[in-house]
Amino acid sequence: MALPILGAAYLWFLVDPQRTFYSALFHEGVTALTVLAAAVLAAAAYRNYHRSGDPFLRHVCLGFLGFIFVYTPHGLLTRLADHHATAFLMFGPAARLVLSIYLLIAVLHFYDLPDEPALRSKRFQWWPHLLSFTLLDLLLYSLTMSPTGLSLGNVTIAESLALTGTGIAVAVTVSQRIRASLMSFHLFALLLFVQACAAFLLGRPWSHLWWFAHFIGAAGVCVLGYAMVRVFETTNSFHTAYDEGELFEKLRARSQELEAANRQLTAFSDRISQSLTERRQAEEALKQAHEKLTGWVDELEERHREITLMSEMGNLLQSCISAREASTVIAESAKKLFPGDSGGLYMLNATQNLLEMDASWGQAPLGAAVFEANECWALRRGRAHQVEDLSSGLVCAHVSTPISFGCFCVPMMAQGQALGVFHLRLGAPLQTQADGPGKPKLNLAQTIAEQIALALANLNLRETLRHQSTRDPLTGLFNRRYMEASLERELCQAERTQDPLGLIMLDIDHFKRVNDTYSHEAGDTLLRALGTFLQSQVRGGDIACRYGGEEFTLILPAASAEATAERAEHVREAVTRLKVQYRDEPLGAVTFSLGIAVYPEHGTTPEALMRTADLALYRAKALGRNRVVVGEVAADPTHLP
Repeated sequence: MALPILGAAYLWFLVDPQRTFYSALFHEGVTALTVLAAAVLAAAAYRNYHRSGDPFLRHVCLGFLGFIFVYTPHGLLTRLADHHATAFLMFGPAARLVLSIYLLIAVLHFYDLPDEPALRSKRFQWWPHLLSFTLLDLLLYSLTMSPTGLSLGNVTIAESLALTGTGIAVAVTVSQRIRASLMSFHLFALLLFVQACAAFLLGRPWSHLWWFAHFIGAAGVCVLGYAMVRVFETTNSFHTAYDEGELFEKLRARSQELEAANRQLTAFSDRISQSLTERRQAEEALKQAHEKLTGWVDELEERHREITLMSEMGNLLQSCISAREASTVIAESAKKLFPGDSGGLYMLNATQNLLEMDASWGQAPLGAAVFEANECWALRRGRAHQVEDLSSGLVCAHVSTPISFGCFCVPMMAQGQALGVFHLRLGAPLQTQADGPGKPKLNLAQTIAEQIALALANLNLRETLRHQSTRDPLTGLFNRRYMEASLERELCQAERTQDPLGLIMLDIDHFKRVNDTYSHEAGDTLLRALGTFLQSQVRGGDIACRYGGEEFTLILPAASAEATAERAEHVREAVTRLKVQYRDEPLGAVTFSLGIAVYPEHGTTPEALMRTADLALYRAKALGRNRVVVGEVAADPTHLP
């Protein structure tokens, strides 16, 4: 990465800037080769996008199409360099700016879902971009050729913009921390484009540094082209390229062995005519080669089946919205990936000391459904643990005996943290291969365990984020935002079913006195206790929320005015019996002031109901607190009272 920088520094500091190499024909050739390389890269990106629907590849393809459209006039106008230098030079930085913008957009869309097949086959999504590139060419040409058009100073500004755009693309790519294997080549190419822009900005036209900048940019195109070829040879998507690298490496190795075997077969066929003895030897060799070929073909088909099933399982796991769904997907996929074997998925509990069976498959008994973490050798060692039989290995304490054909325990790790154990109990003897007995099956189990761990970690993260976005962290009740959305939803439901809807607003009486007397920490203790209390006082379909401060809200679907008032009175009486202590000191009796509003008597909109209940709450406080007040019926229930 330092060579382009060193080369540019050498040309800048040690080479006379007055020394130039003026050759229009050579420049046209360099431009043509660069455009041709960009065209090949754009075609490869389009082919990969058409197969995988990867949005990243779509924007890369558009970026190089824009580069081709804008950079081609740069070569065509070479002969105008002496008379219209601006027209000749402006298209270069403009092309690099267009490319940097689309590469930046590509990185920003890296994690987008693949485009649907119907969208990939439609041509209309490409034409607006191609038309805009053409219009940009015409605009630049008109401005640079007009007497009052762009000057050489604008070329410097355009090159600075291209440098800035490419630098931003580099910064965004680094900040995204994308772990896809080929993204290192993408980042490398962006850094080369940055250095090319900087060299163009420093060098004068036709100087050695200016020519060197062309080759730096061409090197960036080649690096990105190499990555695109690797995508084309593997999965047609930057997201998953080389995820199964080890399996693809084995496939390539097997293919080479097949070619070698074919050459041997040809040699044996040539020697058949020499003698009967050689013929018998050749026939024997052919038989052995055929057996090896058959074995390799079977193995390749098995690896292909495993890759397909793993890909399907990965797609299903990404679509799961709960751990229960993920467990079902894992169990069904494991049955297909390990036919004839039994196994189970054990997950660590919240305290990280016990493992509980979350999913199982097969007929063989697996052992304890719940066991301590230190009973598994895989968790102790932090790596896969294999046992062939009782006499040849250490058996985990949680595994039931006898073990007829061996078992695997693979720890599931995600982001340096153990999530559980993937346990596999074999239903048939392992085949001994060159890389060790059962090595392919153990590798498959490890790969699946890693995939499951990542999927479960993502599910846990999504669940945590969902809980944080809807729950009040102090009381555990739903927060105000969730309350407002729920009230609007329940009102729509009540309107459809013609059912009433009750709303209760509660406020803790003299809560400030608790904070002033005992401290704000004591107030928080009281709020937590009341959150638990309110959760115990509502029905399964009711919604208890913390409205803010010491105010709470209860939404009672299908509750009439009488039922809502009865529930409010029950809550008011029950809270007086609540005993809350702070540091072994009672906080005293707790009372509520409650205001009631009911749909549709007190309003048909969330704002009207909230306003009515709030006013009723204020009247309850004004009347002496510790009481329930029903809101007044509005003259127009569609407006605020």
